[in-house]
This record gives sequence, structure tokens and C-alpha cells, in this order.
Amino acid sequence: MVKGYLIKPLGQPPYPNVRIDFSITAVEMTGDYNQINELIGSQFFDVITFNQAGDGIFIDDEGAVRDDQTHYIKLAGVAEMPFTVYGSGLVLGVDNRGENKTPSISIDELHDKVQVYGLG
Repeated sequence: MVKGYLIKPLGQPPYPNVRIDFSITAVEMTGDYNQINELIGSQFFDVITFNQAGDGIFIDDEGAVRDDQTHYIKLAGVAEMPFTVYGSGLVLGVDNRGENKTPSISIDELHDKVQVYGLG
């Protein structure tokens, strides 16, 4: 069974651009793309590959334009350039056939790279 890592904020940010607590939870994936949308709270998703092993973060494709976003995620030190993700994220690996697999990055390594901030 394929496992993914779900990144979610814990609580509401007190003000903009303040770091907030988050959780990273291992989840079992069914292989159904609708599960990704359900987990990250999206209608459409996109994926950003962030390492040589093919691990990627699945994100809400409309996250940057939604009015109900309360936070953003940064992955620091990944691929030599941090990037910002609005909403929750789901980390999965991808094999050479384009199928999802358990990420190569460990949940502890991922936790060290993730930073979650509140929006204004």
C-alpha cells in the first residue's frame, strides 16, 4: 500500500506571516485521485516535484486565489529554492511510470523542511 504525508496547520494564525504549528500525518492512499482532493480540500490539484527522487507535493491548484485560505506552507532548502504552497499539502513519490509511490523522503526529514505561516 502506498503511503503519503499530509501536511496540515494546527489552529488559526493570530496574525499574518507568523509561524504556526502543523502536523504531518502518514495516510494510506487508495490510488483514487479523488482521495487527493479530499485530503487537501481541493477541487483540482497540481503537483510540484521537489527532489531528485521524484517526491512531490500535491497542492490545491486554486489555493492562491481562494478567499478562505488561512495559511501557507514553505519547504525550505528543497531543490535549492524554497517555494510557497497555499492550503494543505500531500507529499507522495512518483515512479518511472508516473504512478504514485511512498515518498523517498522520511516524515522526519520532511518535518525539518516544512514551515507553516498565517495569512493576513
